[in-house]
Amino acid sequence: HLFILLKIICIINCFFYLIDCSMCDCSNTDRSNIDNLNNLNNDNLNLNHNHNLNDLNRMIFIEGGELLMGTNDSNIAYTKDLEMPIIKIKVNSFEIDKFEVTNEQFGQFVKQTGYITDSERYGWSFVFIAFIPYSALEQQLNQVAGADFWIQIYDANWLYPEGSQGNTVLLLNSKSKHNINNKTTNKKRKKIKLAEVEQPLNRANHPVVHISWNDANAYCNWAGKRLPTEAEWEWAAKGGLVQKLFSWGDQLFPASKIKNSDDYEDDLFKFYANIWHGNFPYSDDSIDGYIGTAPVGSFEANNYGLHDMLGNVWEWVDGPFDRLKQSNENTNSLKIQKGGSFLCSPTFCFRYRISARMGLTADSSASNTGFRCAK
Repeated sequence: HLFILLKIICIINCFFYLIDCSMCDCSNTDRSNIDNLNNLNNDNLNLNHNHNLNDLNRMIFIEGGELLMGTNDSNIAYTKDLEMPIIKIKVNSFEIDKFEVTNEQFGQFVKQTGYITDSERYGWSFVFIAFIPYSALEQQLNQVAGADFWIQIYDANWLYPEGSQGNTVLLLNSKSKHNINNKTTNKKRKKIKLAEVEQPLNRANHPVVHISWNDANAYCNWAGKRLPTEAEWEWAAKGGLVQKLFSWGDQLFPASKIKNSDDYEDDLFKFYANIWHGNFPYSDDSIDGYIGTAPVGSFEANNYGLHDMLGNVWEWVDGPFDRLKQSNENTNSLKIQKGGSFLCSPTFCFRYRISARMGLTADSSASNTGFRCAK
């Protein structure tokens, strides 16, 4: 697990800082933008598909049943993720958030409680290299051996996903922009030759990221909810379909025939999830419309009315990492993420599948980790 390896390496460099912060729960994050949350409305949230603020908090009732959890396909499963074999689990009826928790929603939680996330306490988190401001690359940065597109960035957290030298997610009344600056790549990028991608100024309606399992659990408790179990999450993601790879079927890009100007039929490909398109990690063609996170609800819902169950950001769930034991007796066991993210592609991290999963420590966070709640 690359994230865990880098945490071990990085702790040597920031040992005393970590000790100070863990003892006092200190944070140097500028939270002035949180005070403006009451000024948010549907106009400056730029909500997609006619969603409104009330809709963001909506939960969908899911009737329970017998779940065939996991997969038996060794050609696609990751052995270390304990994705196999298929097991039968009874799932009781439950409710689950229609959308992933947004920056605006998490900001309300922080404003009311003063909660400090794990990445704020530790003083750093993982950021994908394409999103790191050039000014930040002048720092002495740690990269994961064999995966040097993940960078340890100080001051990266939910409010400043690219670090304090990048944009905050709550710049209100600012025109959202999303462009690529074609600058010469900095030597700090080493073999990764990517243009710097400037993220939108207003990401209030994007899923909150740099969230650990601890952070997600704290938010759910505050909201009178809880994290969904892995079984509940899989059952909801299926949307009533049986043993399909994705929430919409087995085809990644379902095509339909349309008539072009010459009266010939062309294939119109439909995108159901925000994932990586192109040569990972060098170029994302963004043919689905996004580089990085997308506003929640940007893609069509599954048959249960749930958006972004696959792609966009990884989602924390509850349950044992060893599915066969179905026990949480070992409190030090890895926590589970589901759904994949905008960094998953057909050629790298083929985990934007319903049965796919990944295990991380409870305090792990990165620029592609988020969550949704259940009850």
